[in-house]
Amino acid sequence: MTSDEIFAIVSDSICEETRLSDISSINEMTTANEVPGWDSLAHVRIMLGIEMELDITIPIEDTYKADTVGDLVTLVARFT
Repeated sequence: MTSDEIFAIVSDSICEETRLSDISSINEMTTANEVPGWDSLAHVRIMLGIEMELDITIPIEDTYKADTVGDLVTLVARFT
């Protein structure tokens, strides 16, 4: 799976859980603080959506180390 494919899945999950309608506002440098509604509960739900989509399991503590969406994509790639 390419990083672009993973980015699309991550972005879709973020938009779905935060109800963000403008997916183009998410890029690899986007942080959770820049996305309205991306709080700790949304983070868990975002990760659950990604894990279900890709049939993987990522330790939640690892996901909190990701500072940007790009870091999150890199992390997800390690598990695919």
